[in-house]
Amino acid sequence: MDNQSRMTRLRTRPPKPQPPAQVGEGPMGSRFHPTQPPAERRNLDDLHGAPGRSNPPDTAATETKSRKRSAAAADCDVPQRSGGAVLPTSYSHGNAADPNQPDAGCRPQTRNNDQCILDFTIFDPDAPVTFPSDYYKIIDKESIDQKTPQEDKKVTQKLFPAGWQPGGSISNEMKESLLVKSASRGINADPEPPQFTTMIRERRINETPQPNKLLSESAKLYEAISGIELTCAVEAAKIQALEKLTAQQWNNLIMWHQHLIHLHHDLYVCTQYPTTCGDLFKLPVAHKMPPRMLHRGIYAFLEVMKSRLPDSRNYMIQFLQHVYDLTQVLLESAPRFKNMWLECLGDLAAYRMSLESTFSEERITRATQSTNWYYAAADENYGKGSLYHRLGNLVANNLGRKFFLYSRSLISTERCEKSKSGVENTFVMALQSINSCGPIDPGIPSWFVSAHALLLRGDSISKFIAYSQEFCALLRRRIAQNFKLNGAGMYLGVPNIAAMLQYGEEEGILRNMFIDSHKLSSEAKLQRAMQYWAKHSTDPPRNTPEDEIPSPTATFSTPLEKLSYSSYLTFFTLSTVLSHTHIDEIMPFVHIFLAFIWSLALVPDAMICVEREIPWRKITKFLNSLDQDHASILRLESTNFPIYDRTLFSQIPDDFSIRGQIWSQGIYPDNFFLNPLPKDERGFDTKSSKDTRNERCLWYGYRLASCERWIQLFTDEKTGDRDFRLTSLAEHLEATAKHPGVFKPTQGAIPSRSGRSQPARKRKDR
Repeated sequence: MDNQSRMTRLRTRPPKPQPPAQVGEGPMGSRFHPTQPPAERRNLDDLHGAPGRSNPPDTAATETKSRKRSAAAADCDVPQRSGGAVLPTSYSHGNAADPNQPDAGCRPQTRNNDQCILDFTIFDPDAPVTFPSDYYKIIDKESIDQKTPQEDKKVTQKLFPAGWQPGGSISNEMKESLLVKSASRGINADPEPPQFTTMIRERRINETPQPNKLLSESAKLYEAISGIELTCAVEAAKIQALEKLTAQQWNNLIMWHQHLIHLHHDLYVCTQYPTTCGDLFKLPVAHKMPPRMLHRGIYAFLEVMKSRLPDSRNYMIQFLQHVYDLTQVLLESAPRFKNMWLECLGDLAAYRMSLESTFSEERITRATQSTNWYYAAADENYGKGSLYHRLGNLVANNLGRKFFLYSRSLISTERCEKSKSGVENTFVMALQSINSCGPIDPGIPSWFVSAHALLLRGDSISKFIAYSQEFCALLRRRIAQNFKLNGAGMYLGVPNIAAMLQYGEEEGILRNMFIDSHKLSSEAKLQRAMQYWAKHSTDPPRNTPEDEIPSPTATFSTPLEKLSYSSYLTFFTLSTVLSHTHIDEIMPFVHIFLAFIWSLALVPDAMICVEREIPWRKITKFLNSLDQDHASILRLESTNFPIYDRTLFSQIPDDFSIRGQIWSQGIYPDNFFLNPLPKDERGFDTKSSKDTRNERCLWYGYRLASCERWIQLFTDEKTGDRDFRLTSLAEHLEATAKHPGVFKPTQGAIPSRSGRSQPARKRKDR
C-alpha cells in the first residue's frame, strides 16, 4: 500500500474504542515514551512482535520528581467502558476537531514563531484562577500540610500497584544494564566474581525508520487516541451522578487521561520525525491534535476535578504535576507547537497556584511560574490578547498594572472579550477608593482608572473632567519629585491609547481606521501616507465638537464624544509629562507616544481626527533637547526603522509594552522580535537602551518632519546643527487645541459620588 492510499485510509477511518491493555503487558510497553532514550524512542523497526520492556522498581523515579511516565498508570487494569453513558458537554470525540477552536493563521507582527500553525485558548481564560469561594475558606482555615483524612492516604503515589510482577522477558539492552549493575557491585574478595565486564558498550545505532513504517504506526496511534478520547468521556459521564468518588474511581480517571496524553506525545514524535513524508507531517495540524489533547485530555478533566474540590485536591495535584512534567518534555520533542505548550504550562501553574491558601509562599511561587510561562508564550504570539488577560488575573495589589494588562488585551490584534469583565473589576476597586470617606486620599492609579471607568461606561462627563484634573495634578507633582515613569509610564500610556481606540470595540472610530490600514503592506502604507501629506500639507484642520462646559447631567453618548474626550485626556497627560524635559525618566513614556503619533500619521484619516490636540510645540522642544551627536545621520534620514548597531539585541524595554497592538502594526519591521531581549533585562535601562531610545525619538521626529505639515527640520549652514521648528499650521493647531481649556486646573473641591462637594483629604501619593 503506497503512502497516498495510507493517508486516505487514515483520514476516512472511523474512530473505534481502544481495547483494554493486555494483562501481561509491561508498564513501559510504549516504544515512544519519553522515559526511553531518544535514539530508541525514534526507532520503529521492531514496534510489533517484541515483548514490552520492564523496569525494576528500584531503578525508576517517582512521578513527582521526574518527567518520566508513571509505570503504575500504564500498568493498571483498564476499566470497561459503558456504551450507553451520556457524554458531558465538556467532552467530545471523533475525528473532527471542535469548531470552536479555530485554526488561527499567522498575522503580521503578532507572532514570532513561524511554526505557530495551530493555536488554542482555553474556553474560559479565567478558569485557572477562578475557584469556588467556599474552597478558599476551607484551605485558609486548615493547613494543607497537616493530617489528611484517612481516605486520602490511599492516594500515596506508588510506582507499581500491589501484586505487580515484571514481564516474562526483558530486552537485551535492559538485561545488559542489569548485568553491568551486578558486576559493579562485586567486591575484590568475592570468591565468585560476576563473569561480566563493567565497561560501557558502544551504543547500537538503530536503522532509520522508513516512511511506510512511520505511517503505519501513526495510523495506529491516531486510532488509539480516538478510542481513548471516547473512553475518557464515558468514564467522566459515569461519575456525574455520584456525590463523592472513591480513590479507585479517581485513579481510573487519572489513568485514562494520562494514557491519552502519552499517546499524543508518541504521535507527535512519530509525525515530526526527520524522514516523515509531507502528508504525515501535516497530520497533527489537519486533525488539530494539539488542541484536542489540551481540551479533551487536560482542561476538561481539570474542570471536573475543580468542581469537586476540596475532595479532589490531592488527585488534582497528582494529575497537574504529571501533565506539567510531560508538557515540558513536549517543548523539546514537539517544538513545532511551542506556543501552545508554553500557554498550557502557564495554565497548569495557575491551576496549581489556586489550590494553595491565599498568602502562602507556595501560592506566590506558583504565580511566578505561571507569569514566566505566559510571558514566554507572549514572545511566541505577542498579538494574543488572552495571554495578557491571564497575566492581569495573576497581578495582586497593583491596580495600575492590572488595568494596563487588561487594556492591552482589549486592543491586541487578537482581542480577548473576557478582559472587559477584568477592566470592570478594576473600575469597581478604583471607584470604591474614590468614593470612600477614609482619611487618606486615593493615589494616582485610583484617579486614573476612575476617569477611564466613567469614559468606558458612558457616565458623567463632568465627573470625568474632575477626576482627570485630579489625576493630572497628582502626576505633575510626582514628576516634579523625580517620580520614575520608566515602568509606571507604560501603565498610563497604553490605557490612554486604548481609550482613544475605544478599548477595541467595533464602534471605535480610530480602531476601525487602523484595522482597515492593515490590508496594505508597510511599504504601501508609507507611500500612500506620504502622497497624501504632500498634497494636503497646508489644509486647515477639521472641525471638532464645540468647546462647551458640559452640564452636570451630560453623559458620553456617541463614539465621537468618547474619542474627543479620550484624546483630551491622552494629550493633556502627554503635555504634562513634556513640561519636564530635563528629567530623563520621562523618555520611555514620550517614546511610545512619538511612536503612536507616527502611526497616526501613517493613517491620515486617523491623524486628522486628533491632530489639533497634539502638543506640537512641546514635542518640538523635546526633540531639540535630544543628543544628535551620537545618532547616525544615515539611519535618521532613512525611511527604514532604525536598528541600533552597538548592541546585541535590537529591542528596548518599551517595545515589549506596545508590540502586537492594533495601532503598532506599522511601526516595527518583520521579524523584529525574532531574537527578543531576555526577560530579566526588560525591567531596567542600560546605556545602549538609552542611546537606542534617543535615536528612535529623533527618527520619529525626522519622519514627522518629512510630512511637512506639523514640524520642519532646519540645518544651520555654518555649524551643520539641525533643529526642529513648528510650521504655521502647527501654531494654529496649538492655539485652537481644546484640552487645555477642558482640563484647566480649578481650586474647587473634588465631587463625591452623590455629586456634592466633599472636604479635601490628606493625599497619599502612590
